[in-house]
Amino acid sequence: MDRVNTYSVNAVITSSQMNSIQDRAVGGEPSAVGNLTGLSAGERVVWFESAVDLANAKVMVVDERNWKDFVVAWTLNIHSGANQEVGGANDYQWDQTVTSGVAYLGLGALDGASAQVTDGNPPVRAAGASWAGDLGGGKWLYVDSFDSYKLKFYNDTGGTLRTPALRVAGTKTNKR
Repeated sequence: MDRVNTYSVNAVITSSQMNSIQDRAVGGEPSAVGNLTGLSAGERVVWFESAVDLANAKVMVVDERNWKDFVVAWTLNIHSGANQEVGGANDYQWDQTVTSGVAYLGLGALDGASAQVTDGNPPVRAAGASWAGDLGGGKWLYVDSFDSYKLKFYNDTGGTLRTPALRVAGTKTNKR
């Protein structure tokens, strides 16, 4: 990480300097050019691993903080066998099926009836109305606007996902 400020002995540190350091604590900075120059400084990162398998047509909470209007980079790890979660007997095989990508979470996702995404009702993307990150093969990462903009994961693969693990890193875009 790059140094934010340099201080000398007995230097006065202002609240604005301390706030600046906190904003950049993870090291994320917006580019000075392009469409995303208004990004918030810093980056939110969450590591999540489910304690249970995720059945088809089910929703799982990944993080309870507000993820509205975030652009994210994600990495998804779906285990292929039993006890591959961290701490399990087979966790030496933890990294067997890993995919990654990027997504814009917008103002949240809706189902096909423009209602809250719930078990059995997956997210459906729609211009200007519903945003969800397509993680491939019926796996979705989205924000639930009906539930305090929590970050959620939906399984619409037709099968059960073994203890899914997600790493999500993102920054608020300040576009919406």
